[in-house]
Amino acid sequence: MAGPNPGIADVVLAAGRSVAVVGMAKNCGKTVTLGAILDGLAARGIPVGVASAGRDGEDVDAVTMQPKPPIRLPAGALFATAERLAAKTRTPIERVGVTRHSSALGRLVVYRTLAPGTVEVGGGNNAAAAREAVALMRELGASFVALDGAAGRRFSCAPSLVEATVLATGAAAAETMPKVVRRTAVAARVLMTRAWSSEAAARVLRDSLSRADVVLVRRDGSLTRLRVPSVLLRAHEVAGMVTQDHDAIVIGGALAGGLLRALLRRHRATRLTVVVRDATKILAEPGDIERFRSAGGRLAVIHPIKLVAVTTNPAAPDGRLFDPEGFVDGTALAVAPVPVFDVVAGISRNLPQTAVAASRSRVELARASEDVKLPGEGGVA
Repeated sequence: MAGPNPGIADVVLAAGRSVAVVGMAKNCGKTVTLGAILDGLAARGIPVGVASAGRDGEDVDAVTMQPKPPIRLPAGALFATAERLAAKTRTPIERVGVTRHSSALGRLVVYRTLAPGTVEVGGGNNAAAAREAVALMRELGASFVALDGAAGRRFSCAPSLVEATVLATGAAAAETMPKVVRRTAVAARVLMTRAWSSEAAARVLRDSLSRADVVLVRRDGSLTRLRVPSVLLRAHEVAGMVTQDHDAIVIGGALAGGLLRALLRRHRATRLTVVVRDATKILAEPGDIERFRSAGGRLAVIHPIKLVAVTTNPAAPDGRLFDPEGFVDGTALAVAPVPVFDVVAGISRNLPQTAVAASRSRVELARASEDVKLPGEGGVA
């Protein structure tokens, strides 16, 4: 188990008062990372609240049947969980608030621990439920709220929900250390997609942007707003509307690889920026993204995600063990300037942006990793 890790707690606190911890794959140390952050906050006497985008803290993983680390909370901590999960805890707790959301495990309820102990959190399985739980825990006195991401729950690190994100990677993410490092670098780059900087941005955002909205932005600043129920199904049609006079295309919903491929086939990628709400909406495969970028296209977001740290777990459930220090060093070089922590071994690295030049560029890393699964895709925790 991870003990207090002031380093990662300091990094998270510097970014704001809420964080999501998402994983590259199951068994990458996401819950251990969360525990290290909570321990660091508890050591500072900061009242915390915890929620989950899935189900965490159980003894055995319901999918892999592997033992799972518990979520340990100090006395007085708040946590949001389904009623049936709360009924199983041996830690003394009291109910202090109820949300409007329910799941198969019962209503999503906020509890307070009356003594230190372990809890199981779950039931916040959509963005609306997680958002209400976070808001309710703040009202009830939580100065800092942590959200444990879960398999397929891409929304958990949306900037509308949390101020900062920590990415947990580990030996379970791929067969070899170089492959894990490459995959982590690509995932980090997508999460850190830059904010859209354009004079047209304010005018696009003046009206609410729905999931069905597509906005074409010409180089002279004029806008054309379209209603497209599914860009996924009408990618070729949308790409056909883009001309050399267009500077950007804003997608209200999710961005899949089909649109990027359609733009490439029509030679419309050069100097074109494709904009989405935030990086959780980027569903395109890394190979499609990098081919689009290589052709001169750019991706941007309206609301950027603040990736404040990456953590490494060198142990895989199948018995493989990476060299802990080498794993941290390689990952730090690949994701610089984002700091990297092994919260169990107590190793950390914080390299400057210029360190990337000592290795292959992020573009080269991405091109070598077309099979990458990003946080929130199949098999990702």
